[in-house]
Amino acid sequence: MQHRQIWATPSNDVKAAAEARRQEAISDAYRAFNVKHAETARTHREAYMAAKADWDAIRSTPEADGYEEARQAFLAANKAADHTEARAEMDGALRTADEAYQDELGRLAARYGITVR
Repeated sequence: MQHRQIWATPSNDVKAAAEARRQEAISDAYRAFNVKHAETARTHREAYMAAKADWDAIRSTPEADGYEEARQAFLAANKAADHTEARAEMDGALRTADEAYQDELGRLAARYGITVR
């Protein structure tokens, strides 16, 4: 049996630190997404409940003033919440974290003359 010594190099520590920063940035992006998603869901729910209350109050009298407006508002509020902005913000944060990590790995490779994956 052949024994091989595995030597730790400074590049291992630098790479581990870069990976830790990347993971922290990813965690931050998901936390921010969850906050934004919850806020959007909350405001959507409030708008839905208000539209539903207005519609419930008038729906049994189609000839009433405001009937069609209340109906249209309820139908619009009944659609799913739009989380596009939250998703776009998370996507941007994840891309930034990955780019920073790849840049750091590039500097690491150049500094130590190694191939980094």
